[in-house]
Amino acid sequence: MIFFSLLMGFLWLNAGRKDWSDVEVAQENAFDIGGILFFVSANQAFAGVLGVLFVYPLERFVVFKERASGSYRISSYAVSKMVAEVSRSATVVFFFTTIIYWMVGLRANAG
Repeated sequence: MIFFSLLMGFLWLNAGRKDWSDVEVAQENAFDIGGILFFVSANQAFAGVLGVLFVYPLERFVVFKERASGSYRISSYAVSKMVAEVSRSATVVFFFTTIIYWMVGLRANAG
């Protein structure tokens, strides 16, 4: 994820630090900001999906064995897995967005 944040940061380096008071500059750079926001949201969405796709097949046999023995239900496995992964995911997203925010020069307000 750090690699992708640096890659996107260098592709859109300082795109948000332009003088937005000039109408022509604002029109030219609006698509740049829209592009980085699209790629950031798409990257985060696919990162979450791919994390589940690669981890679950490895744990599948253990879950089936524990389910067959009556140790716990699938819902308890899903909830505990989600709670355990929240802190890791939040940390990765925090570093990803922090790097993008400062490299691109996004602003805190729309004005």
